[in-house]
Amino acid sequence: MKLLLVDDEPLARARLRRLLEERSDCTELREAANGAAAIEANAEFEPDVILLDIRMPGMDGIEAARHLTQGEHPPAIIFCTAFEEYAVAAFESRAVGYLLKPVLRDKLDAALDAARATTRYQMNALARETREQRRFLSARSAAGTHLLPVADVRVLLADQKDVTALYPGGSLLLDESLRELELVDFDDVAGSGRTKKELLMMRREKEKLERTLGGIRDMGKVPSAVWIVDTNKEHLAVSEAHKLNIPVVAILDTNCDPDEVDFAVPGNDDAIRSVALLTRIIACLLYTSAAADELPCVDLGGRSVHT
Repeated sequence: MKLLLVDDEPLARARLRRLLEERSDCTELREAANGAAAIEANAEFEPDVILLDIRMPGMDGIEAARHLTQGEHPPAIIFCTAFEEYAVAAFESRAVGYLLKPVLRDKLDAALDAARATTRYQMNALARETREQRRFLSARSAAGTHLLPVADVRVLLADQKDVTALYPGGSLLLDESLRELELVDFDDVAGSGRTKKELLMMRREKEKLERTLGGIRDMGKVPSAVWIVDTNKEHLAVSEAHKLNIPVVAILDTNCDPDEVDFAVPGNDDAIRSVALLTRIIACLLYTSAAADELPCVDLGGRSVHT
């Protein structure tokens, strides 16, 4: 049995090492001083069991365990900590072995004999009980496991089951689903390592993204049509709509290409009143349709479209 011992206190690691080396089934033993080092050692060493401290600087044991259990064959996790307050959460979640320091020989032997791989659901339940904020996202590649600070994330792009994180240095394909990432708190001041000014700018950027893209975040299916005000400025939206075979209903100004629009509404896309009027008409038709539980047919330039 290959074991990985993770603790930021050298004396605690030394004591556990002595106990583990006395076991006949311990074929190989390695150490790590924090959560990030444990993730790197796990990728290289592939241990069967990890004895993991909870309170550690940087990445704590709860978050490290969440990353360690992402693989197809995750190691068994046994928490070793001096804090009793985490025990109730651990046993209620039925997640892991739990040992209090100083670790007794018989307790350690029993935990190792009963060790089983921790499921991702159980780790999430334990993390919610401890109320610890996540600081890192993980991604695997041929070069190993990469840890991306949550504070550096600018945008999360979801494509089917894959989630890509964009940050100032590039992008990473994450190991976790978008539903799991929704639990991340991006306003964790204590764990961000950034100034108040930087956090304020990040919050403004987040609010801008939510304002401009929040409407499509919870869409359950591809829309039946899209309403576009300025096809030149929103050329990316037009292109994406064509790729997905979504009809484009748009204001057609004199400088717009009519071939890009399925249903054109002649008008001035630079005048605020004109845009507001046409958009209000479209919105009223949609609300009326929802209230009447039917889709009325509207004539747009000689062609009919169901709103």
